[in-house]
Formats: sequence, structure tokens, C-alpha cells
Amino acid sequence: WWFITPTGWLFFAAGMNTASSSEGQQTIVEDREWMLTPVPSRSRPSGEHYSQVVRSVGNAVSLVDAFNHYRSNLQKKLGPDFDDVFVRRAESRLRSWGFNTLGTWCDTRLYRRSGLPYVLTADAGTRMRNLPAIQPGFKPVPDPFDPTFGEEVMRALNVRTDTGRFDPNLIGYFFQGELSWANNEADGRYALAR
Repeated sequence: WWFITPTGWLFFAAGMNTASSSEGQQTIVEDREWMLTPVPSRSRPSGEHYSQVVRSVGNAVSLVDAFNHYRSNLQKKLGPDFDDVFVRRAESRLRSWGFNTLGTWCDTRLYRRSGLPYVLTADAGTRMRNLPAIQPGFKPVPDPFDPTFGEEVMRALNVRTDTGRFDPNLIGYFFQGELSWANNEADGRYALAR
């Protein structure tokens, strides 16, 4: 398979994932307040940068408080329009660094503004069987031999196509990112061989 540009040339996609000021930028602060001096205020404007994230330790999975220092600092430096400034600068920088595609988990405004080809992630539901030996904190690996696998893939793609169905810059989807392939035990090592 090859990507071909509208003018007939081969296209090699060089993309960046997670060009975003929010996706994956959170620092867990719960039970770590002693590390932070001072602890970020929960009142506005910095309070809007608190969220809850999943923390997994061993087999224990819980929701904990987190703070996005990056967004907080962007707001302090760039003012109330920091999100718009971020998107303009990210587009300019990515182009100047030679990127010609946006990967998944980027700021959605960057997809629209840049005009660059991009990909999205489509996540399956929970109705199909998953492979055993799932690690906490990661998505389960769906069993491709489950009879409902095809239906779930199509359902996930139909949900996502509402976002970019008619966008000529949307070049494809990743299905199920951040999977937990296996653990180091025998059942994990051989889960895919079953």
C-alpha cells in the first residue's frame, strides 16, 4: 500500500503524535504534595488545570488528582488566549521541522487549522472478548477471532467518522492504541498463541 498525493506523487508520512497542550501532560500530585513547592492553587486561574488520571501500581488501579503544569505555564506566559497561541506556534514549528502529517491525540484545532493530513484513533467497545493477562492501566487486547470483532471495529469507526467523514485530510485510523500485550508470566507470553 502507498499513499499518493492528489497530484500523483508518492507520499511518505512524517507525523507527530500528541501535539497538544493537554493530552498526556498531567503530573500526578495526589500523595506527592511534599514534592511540590508550592502546591498549585485550586482556585482560578490555575485551578482549571487540575484533573483526575488513572494511576496503576501493581494490580491496583485508581483515579488520582493531577495537575497540568505545561498548560498552567502557557497561560501565565501567553495570557488568556494561550490555547490559540499554542496551536499557531505548534503548526509553525511542526512545518519548520519537516513534519507533513499529524498523528493521533493532537489538539483538534490543529487538525482543522493546519491543513495537514492526519490520523485518528478508533477505540472498540467492551462487548467483544479480550485476550487474557491484561496489565493494569492499559487497554485490553481485543480477540480478533471473537465473532463480534468485526462489528465492534465498524461501530468504532462509525463513531469516529462523525468527526472527519468528509475531511479530505483524514487519511486513516489507528485501532485501539496503548494496548497491554501481555505480562511476563507464562499465560501472558503465550496469550497471543492460543
